[in-house]
Amino acid sequence: MERGQKRKKWLKSSGFLRYYDNVESLLLNEELDCIDIITDVDTHPIFVKMAAESGVNVICQKPMAASFALAQEMTKVCRKQGVKFFIHENFRWQAPIRALKKAIHSGVIGEPFKARVSFCSGFPVFDNQPFLAELEQFILTDIGSHVLDVCRFLFGEADNLRCMTGRVNPTIKGEDVA
Repeated sequence: MERGQKRKKWLKSSGFLRYYDNVESLLLNEELDCIDIITDVDTHPIFVKMAAESGVNVICQKPMAASFALAQEMTKVCRKQGVKFFIHENFRWQAPIRALKKAIHSGVIGEPFKARVSFCSGFPVFDNQPFLAELEQFILTDIGSHVLDVCRFLFGEADNLRCMTGRVNPTIKGEDVA
């Protein structure tokens, strides 16, 4: 049995009343409050535009888009259509990050004047997201958005932002160090 057939069988056995294998049918046949786009990054602009033009509020998983120009287009279409547009960032909701924010805002450590926020993981990201190896800007797109969001969450908006990048892994297209 092929993967698509297995998925349909599982959906039916799990009690789902309706399911769709294309966005057009979903948007045409359902009255939605919002849609959460969790597909590969290359499809995000397409699905955001489709949802916005259907008047559906959008949550889009990061990475938002493969380029800044595409991200601007996505924002523009949502603004033009008058729909809410959210980029899902989940690190800020992790217990250690929330505990740190609580400690900072309680004043127990005083007012921060300098901070270093970094992320390092041995997780085999390319095993379940092989498309990331093809991104021109891998680390900034995949992890940089999390680090920036955590900093915004903890300390507020940045006045300026700078970054140096490099590539250690020769088998991927984009940078992997920032």
